Amino acid sequence: MADMSMHCIGQLTYFLFPMLQFLELRCDTSTVSALEDPLFAIIASHCNHETLHEINIHDKRTRGDLVTHPSLAITPTHLRYLLAFRHLRDLSITAGPWETEYDDGIVMEMASAWPEIRMLDLNTDVRQMGWKTSSMCATTLSIYVLTQACPLWSLGILVDARGAMQFDDIALRIEQVPCSLPQQSRLFMLSLGYSPIDDPGRAARMLSYVLPKDLWIYQGGRRFPHTRADPDEVQDSEDGLEDFHAQWVRFSKLLYRYGSMREEERMRASGAEEGQ
Repeated sequence: MADMSMHCIGQLTYFLFPMLQFLELRCDTSTVSALEDPLFAIIASHCNHETLHEINIHDKRTRGDLVTHPSLAITPTHLRYLLAFRHLRDLSITAGPWETEYDDGIVMEMASAWPEIRMLDLNTDVRQMGWKTSSMCATTLSIYVLTQACPLWSLGILVDARGAMQFDDIALRIEQVPCSLPQQSRLFMLSLGYSPIDDPGRAARMLSYVLPKDLWIYQGGRRFPHTRADPDEVQDSEDGLEDFHAQWVRFSKLLYRYGSMREEERMRASGAEEGQ
């Protein structure tokens, strides 16, 4: 186990950690000078790929400007360095001031590289201005792929849940499942940050194949559980972020409804198999 402050991380280049299993990095980006190499590249080149199974990176600074130096940006190129840790079980990045962008492509690579991952948070604490969505963005397809490939308990991911194409992609994958229904995940918590959504009904219908109906969801810094309340009782707000929150609340309630339907479908499918 190693617990390091950011002012020490540059010194990692002078050491190797062949037996390290758990790395916790507490960052102070308000005082640190920029690293010469990407932070994740430094970690990947100086820690044992076979033994390190937990990485926690924290930057709790709430004031000041965003970190714009590329060595501390969260991008597909930088995240790809961490794919070398094939036994990773926990990756938690909570760095509000760090610019963040990733897409379905890198998330699918993670799903293939980390078959043991149980807790994953891809910086859902990022400030809204720091989430770069102009060039790339993950979608709900990433949630589907991760929950099918990995034994996740907790997932934090920024997605753009707007647009129909991602749900068409999920539907195609469901049709290709060898059995009648996809495997339901063990996920109990889903953190979404400031993720936007425009059709909670369709999102809930498609993701109910893999998400448990009693999932806890965090969005915009707030938590809400599934209930049996009528989704139409959820009221929208004039504020854009509040609108997304209301839509995710509606998604949560609809997920409970569709999840109950999936349970019945699985019971019928199981009964049919036993009768054969």
